[in-house]
Amino acid sequence: MRPKHRYDYWHIIVLCGIFLPPASLAAASIGSVKVFKDWAVACNNIRACEATSFMFRDDGSGEMSALLQLKRGGKADDAPHFSLILGYDALPANLVGKTVRLQAGGESLALGALTSVQQKAAAIAIPVEKNTALLAMLQKPALLEVVVGAQTYRASLSGFAASLLYMDEQQKRLDTASALLRKGDKAMTDKPPEVPPLKAVSPPKGMQAPKDLAGKVRKVMADSLTDCEADEGDYKPSERDFTEPLDAGHYLVGVACFSGAYNEMTDIFVVTKDSAASAKPQTVRAKLELSGGEGSQLVNADFDPKTGILSEYNKGRGLGDCGSDTQWVWTGKQFAAVSHNDMPECRGVIEYLNLWTAQAVKPK
Repeated sequence: MRPKHRYDYWHIIVLCGIFLPPASLAAASIGSVKVFKDWAVACNNIRACEATSFMFRDDGSGEMSALLQLKRGGKADDAPHFSLILGYDALPANLVGKTVRLQAGGESLALGALTSVQQKAAAIAIPVEKNTALLAMLQKPALLEVVVGAQTYRASLSGFAASLLYMDEQQKRLDTASALLRKGDKAMTDKPPEVPPLKAVSPPKGMQAPKDLAGKVRKVMADSLTDCEADEGDYKPSERDFTEPLDAGHYLVGVACFSGAYNEMTDIFVVTKDSAASAKPQTVRAKLELSGGEGSQLVNADFDPKTGILSEYNKGRGLGDCGSDTQWVWTGKQFAAVSHNDMPECRGVIEYLNLWTAQAVKPK
């Protein structure tokens, strides 16, 4: 899974390296992240939606010190959940116990005293019972101020209303009582799709992959590794290669291709077990759902044998505030997507927005 990073946004250094745009995704299967000025919003395949403000403003006028975020499920009775991120390091310890107050457009909303948990996480979940007052306060102002004791943090509201309207539209709430923005008397009768189940398979307990398999695969697949760096495409195993059993009849092989300052490219192959002992094992490029083109080349690939999750974390730049991450499970024939998250704008958000979710179910 994509690691959780913390950055001091007040002292940013953007690292240089390879820019690798996200793999092309099946347009018919998932949507995309929408950007409205200083806000981004996305809804996934079961109509669960997420929205976030950006740290960096679209007009180049400066940097915010807080993020306002929103999550809401797609069912009629799912409540919106707002939260605040006040940087990515712990807040000053002397703020514990201080009153937290939201200010916008001349209005004010108290959230109680800052707890030690909130101080350490630099994050505050806004109680659901505050939603009505919060939404009324945030409709028109350009900025939200979060006052904690003597400290003031600011989040942009430019694009907030458009994001709410988009979310309501995607969840089919427009003109219903549950709408965030354009409320009405209509009943919300449309039900979102259920989470799609995936039949994942696992290897037998104790099954081990041959240690020399990656080197064999490099030779067998030499014609398809011509775009790799010379020191990685010389048919010799790299310390970044990996081999893992997938199920009783298949192995997973990751062949390191090239690397930059913050991204590494790995070619992903599936090998038939019965052929693994031969000089030329039966090898094919892995089929990865939601990927297209050279879809078996993954950025910052990782495989967790405990969970059976194959993952990719594609950073748009060293800060990690744009890019995508995807997770798959093996079904016996291909890697089916469990999750896909994306953030197309490099503007200070490191938690990407979800566009696809599924539930892996392993046989008993």
